This record gives sequence, C-alpha cells and structure tokens, in this order.
Amino acid sequence: MTLFNKTLEDLSFLELRRELKLGDIILPKGLNLPLYTTVLEKKIKRGELDFGTEEILEGILSLYGADKDFKDKDIYRPFVKTLQPLLGYLYERRDNPLKSLIMALGLIHLDLEEEGLFLFAAERCNDLIKEGYDYSDLALELLDKEKPSWPVGYHRGYLYYNKERYEEALRSWRGILDEELPTEIRDEVFSMMVLAEKKKEYLLGRELLFKERYEEARQVFKSLLIDFPHWYDLHFYYGLSLRFLEHHSEALGVFYGLLHTKRDDIHLYNELALCHLFLQEAEEARVQLIEGLKLADHPDLRLNLAISLFELGDKKAALTEINRAKGLAPEDELIDQWQDYIERG
Repeated sequence: MTLFNKTLEDLSFLELRRELKLGDIILPKGLNLPLYTTVLEKKIKRGELDFGTEEILEGILSLYGADKDFKDKDIYRPFVKTLQPLLGYLYERRDNPLKSLIMALGLIHLDLEEEGLFLFAAERCNDLIKEGYDYSDLALELLDKEKPSWPVGYHRGYLYYNKERYEEALRSWRGILDEELPTEIRDEVFSMMVLAEKKKEYLLGRELLFKERYEEARQVFKSLLIDFPHWYDLHFYYGLSLRFLEHHSEALGVFYGLLHTKRDDIHLYNELALCHLFLQEAEEARVQLIEGLKLADHPDLRLNLAISLFELGDKKAALTEINRAKGLAPEDELIDQWQDYIERG
C-alpha cells in the first residue's frame, strides 16, 4: 500500500444534507465533503456537528493530493481558490511532511499552483526519501515544473545522486555554481561533486565486471574502498570481482566482513557458499546456505545446497534439493546439468 492510498483510507465523507453557501460559493446538497476520519470521530464523541474551515480544507486538499482524478473538482476548486490566501499555514507545516506534500499536490491537482509550490512539494518528497520512502521520480517531475533557480538545481542534483545518476547530478550542481549561493551551500555542493565523481567510478567498475573484465573492475573497486568503508554495494562487488578472479580466500574475507553489518541479503550467503565450495569446504558452504534459506527460498541457494550435500556424500538429500530448485526455476539449464551429474555420481 502506498502512502497516498493510506491517506485515502484515512478520509471519510460527510454528505451535505442541504445546500451550503459560503459567500458567492455554493456547495450543493448531496455533495460528499471529505474529512479526516480522526476529525470526524472526535466531533461525534464531543457531540459537535460543525466543522472548521481548516478541517474542511485539509480534507479537500488531501483528497485531491492523493487522487487527482476524483470527481467534483469543478465544485471544490472555487471554494479552495477563495480561501487560497489562507492556505500557507496549512500545507507548510514541517512536522508532517506527508500531509504537507499531499496538500500541496492537492492545490496543484486543483490547478491552483502558486509560486514556489512545486519546489516546496519536491522538498517534502526529499523529507520522505530520508525516511526511507522513494519519491524521487515525483520530486524530479515537480522540479521540472518549477521556475529555474539554484534551490531547484541543488535539490535535483541530490535526487539524481541518490538514483546513482551521477553525471546528471554533476550537471545540475555545475549549473548553479555561477549563482550567488550561501557559503555553506556552495561548500556542500563542492563536497557532493567530489563524491559524485568517485561514485561514477563505481558504475564504471560494475560495467567492467559485467563485461567480464574482472581485474580492471577489481582495481576500480579497490581504489574506492578507503573513501567508502561502509558502502555495502561497493564492497560486495569488490568481493564478487575477487571471486571471479578465483581469489576465493580473499573474497571470503570481504564477504564475511559484510556479514557483520548486513545479515538479510540472500545473495551474500550464496557468495559465501560459492567461495567455500571452490575451496572444497562443503560443510561451511552448507551452513551459509541454510542461513540464507531462512530468509527466502531461492533456486540458487537450493542448487548450491544440493552441490554441498553431494560433496558431503549425501546423494539422496542432494537430489531432494535439486527437485526443490527445479520447482522454483523449472527452465534453469544449470539445475538440469547438475541433476544429471548427481544422478550419475
């Protein structure tokens, strides 16, 4: 469930039993007025039947922020437009970035954009990104609609950086260096540009690895390790390059180091097992594969478990694991090859 869907679930609708006039604006009888369910419940418990302007606006903006295609837009829009000068205090509250974002989007979806609104909404997306939600694409879309300015380029650079689009991040940051930036922002941008240049090297290393240029990839990854001692993906791919170069003991050292900080990656357990198998340490491989399978069932783990069991002399158990692997990946030719080999062994 997305956060926007959750917002829709948090709304209730109160049907107007009579026509409601607010100056020149008329809300017709039968219109469904959106309100947060928590607000409605509090009113009912207190025996109150009236609703404040803020509560109604929160409901309307949240509704259209979460669902831009909801009906009756032409009815709600004039009502919100009349009160728009009062809305800043509503959607600019920083204590709830999700509600701020959704209400800002509500204005946008009601075609009531105002200066700086797209940038504001993009900044709230960034707040949510920091909390672990991926609103990068939405933020970039919002920034593309905002007037060019250094804050737009600054935020766009960060969004590209977080999406590993380092060249685009650098282009965005270079584009604002001629602006009159606050000193702390300029220093920050220069620091981030240095990091982006280095992380471009990481992408080059991955490209070399996928092209089977393992030694070149290893050198690229190794050159970055000192600058990024806690970057999981970098160290994982460095270990992978070592394994492909058949430096299995060295690769094990890298992978076990990663295991101290991240224990929920099934691919890490698989790599540990493969290194142990190449070193003819089948029991150690079996132990790691069992740990990986506690996280998720995966054909690679099942296949390598079958191989480790076969190496340990348990042909029957090995074939059981082969069948389980086939059930997960029936078209995998490598599994078929190992099944033939074990059956003949």
